[in-house]
Amino acid sequence: MHNAVAGMFIEMIVKFTESKILPYDLKELIDNTIFDYLPRIHAHLARAEANGNLTDFLEPGQKQFQLLEKTVQVRDNLQKEKITLFQELSEIVHKRNVTKLTELPFEARIDENNRLIEFEKCFINPHGVPGNPQARHLLFHPSADDWYNGDAISQVHDMISRIETSLNEQKLNHYSKRLAKEIALVNVAFICAKHSLSDFFTL
Repeated sequence: MHNAVAGMFIEMIVKFTESKILPYDLKELIDNTIFDYLPRIHAHLARAEANGNLTDFLEPGQKQFQLLEKTVQVRDNLQKEKITLFQELSEIVHKRNVTKLTELPFEARIDENNRLIEFEKCFINPHGVPGNPQARHLLFHPSADDWYNGDAISQVHDMISRIETSLNEQKLNHYSKRLAKEIALVNVAFICAKHSLSDFFTL
């Protein structure tokens, strides 16, 4: 197994080294967020709320989640236009990666890569997540409570799970505030990313 993991990392290093533009699939990220990451959080919140006596503790997080959905999710005609534009921009990135690289001068490629790096920086929380300050990526890092859990945005799932299992009202109030904060951080990250994309395509 260790050889297989090492081989995978070597392959990734070679891919990044040989790429003139960072191989970052923005469309896949947005599609996964819309159709996988957010629905999983929505379902987890619904399961926790079905308990009945946790509504007050979940409410702050649910309000933040609604704001996150408005930032990322398709809600109405106006929002649909935003998502369509978001996907269109990511498709342009993919197309440029494939067809325009040889035409770009070296300085322009550096600028493109720097902008992609700025986009990725939007999802970095320098303070880390509760209980794991080394886990700084808001979307992808192991769950602090369950390392075998494969859910993205695991810090949000962890807070919901702690609310579900806690019997201490003081801790429930603490987890409630943390849940709202963790969801708000993800929302701000996507707002930052959208502005990065807007700037990215004004070249």
